[in-house]
Amino acid sequence: MAKKIKQIWKSNRKLSRLIFFGILVFIFVSSASTFIAYANQNGFDGDHFGYGASSMGYVYGYGYWSEPYPTLTMTYGSCTSSCSVGSGNGMTITATFSSTPTGHPDISLDLPGTVNDVAYTAMTGTGAVWTYSYTAPSTASNQTATVAVRTMGGGGYTPVASTLTFTVNASAGGGSGSSGTSSPSDDSTSEDEPAEEVVVIVGDGETESIDLADSNQTTLATGATVTFSVAGGDHSLAVNSINLTLGTAVITVSSDPIDVDLAIGETSDVDVNGDGVDDLRLTLNDIISETQLDLTITGLNLDYTVEEETATGDEPTAESNVSSIPQRSGTPNLDNEKEGVKHFVALTGKTPTGNQWSVVHFIAYGTTESTKMSVRDRKGVVGDYYDIYGRVPVSNDDWSDIALILTSHKPHQRNVETEKQAIVDFIKVYKRLPNYSNVHDEWAMYYIAYNIRNIVRNIDAEKSAISTFKSVFRYVPSTSHHWSIMRAIAYSGASR
Repeated sequence: MAKKIKQIWKSNRKLSRLIFFGILVFIFVSSASTFIAYANQNGFDGDHFGYGASSMGYVYGYGYWSEPYPTLTMTYGSCTSSCSVGSGNGMTITATFSSTPTGHPDISLDLPGTVNDVAYTAMTGTGAVWTYSYTAPSTASNQTATVAVRTMGGGGYTPVASTLTFTVNASAGGGSGSSGTSSPSDDSTSEDEPAEEVVVIVGDGETESIDLADSNQTTLATGATVTFSVAGGDHSLAVNSINLTLGTAVITVSSDPIDVDLAIGETSDVDVNGDGVDDLRLTLNDIISETQLDLTITGLNLDYTVEEETATGDEPTAESNVSSIPQRSGTPNLDNEKEGVKHFVALTGKTPTGNQWSVVHFIAYGTTESTKMSVRDRKGVVGDYYDIYGRVPVSNDDWSDIALILTSHKPHQRNVETEKQAIVDFIKVYKRLPNYSNVHDEWAMYYIAYNIRNIVRNIDAEKSAISTFKSVFRYVPSTSHHWSIMRAIAYSGASR
């Protein structure tokens, strides 16, 4: 038999070779089909990956995964991407799918080293939206955290997880942080009792009034304004600039602008009114995004108490104890007197003579009604008087009227032109003419025309009044006249 096959092979060599090559082609095609089937099963079609066995019998151990990739976002204040998160602050990570995944999404977080890593853990949610709450750890330096989200579908995990990154800022006092200037503990609002912590959130274009007796934990956006009072004077604070990369910010404190440079974790004390005593403590806790930061605002050396009483708008029945003409102190303060002379010259264009020196003495030393005010605030009182009457106060009647204005009374000397302008402002605010038989309307006019100050303040009423002012004039109060309108809204009792 073997001899016969050999003879056939030799006699039909061409046919035999054809059969041999046919067998080789068959083997090659079968192998290619297996490879293509595996490749197709494990390829990426633009939306899906797959692991698994081919129909030709290649077994890999994972099933086919057919889930679309989610979109990952984070929520930290108003920041949703590339955020910087302070130690101990919470945030929410959200995975949004185009359709409900068949598997359960898992999330992991990776930071340098392994101590602060979060291993894959289940997210919370239903349908196409899943979330995970995360609190940033304490770190000695700024660190980048990488978030990864995967799902299980058809027996296999996502081959390439969806990711996003954010920065965890160094803890205050950490290796890369720098400490700011701190005042002694006896400069705080109270030695025996800590200031009450109040959370304040002020968005872009918004204005919020705060009480410096509290420790105000403020989330502040660029374009937002915080207003406050120091020794009877009205001031404001806003974000000038934010450098997310360096972790620094510039805060501008007004009336006379003061720029305060702060790094994360740094504290700075500010003399708001120029009287040589720090009034304000600012601590930059965190930079949330390029347009938002976390700032603690606390008052220092507060020598007045804000009482929560509601003004009635009625004229006080008792007259204030008025001062005589201001006199020079027996212990002269030449720096303060220099400020007084400069302000007098700026108002009048000449140097003081005779009783005009009372203006310098008022600015430098104050009176019974104004000793708690700063030099800067007393300069403002003189400037208001000059705007109202077109002259500086010199006589006992003039100084008596200033004492009345500073103690919530109307002055004895009236100015018709000023009151005419007050009518214009009254109409803008209340959308009607004032009714002089109505005591509330009458007092609104006095507040606006003569810049009457309140001894007893109501912070809630002032917050509401600032909102009303902004809705009427489309800007926040910034001048002395603006603040007089705000006080009219807050305290006169007049209504539309």
